[in-house]
Amino acid sequence: MRRSVLGFCLAGLAAALLAIPAGAQQRRPSAPQISWYIFDFPPVFILSGPDTGTGNGDVWLSYFISVLPQFRHRIVTASISRMMTDIAREQGACTTSVIPNAERAKFMAFSRHFWRVQPTRVIYPEGLAPSINLYRAADGQIDVAGLARDETLQGGYIDRRSYTPAIDAAIALLKQRRGGWAVTGSEGAVEMLALGRVDYTFGYPFELRYLLHRRGNGMPLASAGAAGDPEVVEAHIACSKEAVGEALLAALDDVLDAAPPPPSTLQASYRWTRPEELSLVLSRGPGQQ
Repeated sequence: MRRSVLGFCLAGLAAALLAIPAGAQQRRPSAPQISWYIFDFPPVFILSGPDTGTGNGDVWLSYFISVLPQFRHRIVTASISRMMTDIAREQGACTTSVIPNAERAKFMAFSRHFWRVQPTRVIYPEGLAPSINLYRAADGQIDVAGLARDETLQGGYIDRRSYTPAIDAAIALLKQRRGGWAVTGSEGAVEMLALGRVDYTFGYPFELRYLLHRRGNGMPLASAGAAGDPEVVEAHIACSKEAVGEALLAALDDVLDAAPPPPSTLQASYRWTRPEELSLVLSRGPGQQ
């Protein structure tokens, strides 16, 4: 049976680690060491600029570290590919939000507690809703293949990024008809939307809203899921599948069993989420297995 414990979030930390007492590792030299992996992904992990350390993942990871003094904690900034490689081969390598699958389960252990989050979606300016709605089914999801074939609309996507199977297939159609713009990152996608060079893009809505805010652009964005994709997926804390990683997960699950996290973690998680998106996530519960 599942019950609500965690709030909505994707992962992380950076400057908030200043709250860890200096010399803590020296005082507990025999404590198992945990390497927490983070990567540049605002507003989850914010690693530069005036908002450094204030991302929702930053806040959650700071909390996790504060309630697990029986471990020594260090932060590793790395690419996602390096993170996956290290979790597969190192002891005590962890990260704060991973969607399990059969391949990852071969080398990762997962927390019982999880967040329900929306997968990547179609994102567009609210003013373009009439055009996007031509491809919206009764359940509110978008026929992204039909959208990609519409020659009156231009789509933007991040080159070499994997989204969901449905969205990846739609991007392949965009490439075939040369009807889309490839960019190198989320900031490029925001730039194209802000300039009106593309009508829609793909990604996490909170991600693009934050980047627009950082640009000082108040353009309101709407989003919708792709037909065939789940409305929500479960994201778990993940560690190396060995004794140290599994001990960390067991201890953290015990903490989350005992009491809900502080309000600051929930506030950080919800900041860039629209009410209808939030209600979808929370109606399905965050919780535990």
